Amino acid sequence: MKGYIKESLSFLPEKYFTKLLETPEIFQRLGLDTIKNMNTFTHLIVERIVEPILKEEAPTPKRDN
Repeated sequence: MKGYIKESLSFLPEKYFTKLLETPEIFQRLGLDTIKNMNTFTHLIVERIVEPILKEEAPTPKRDN
């Protein structure tokens, strides 16, 4: 399963998909149900991958002199 996830996320920079690979292990320790897993997984994807990418790609504001 981990190999499949790694292959599926190979388009992302390694620092992002490595964080995402840690996520299922967190769920296993917590023993959460499937719906909570999906909600938490979605939240973690946004928090660990999407937001950092958007922050890196956000244009810096131009200052008028």
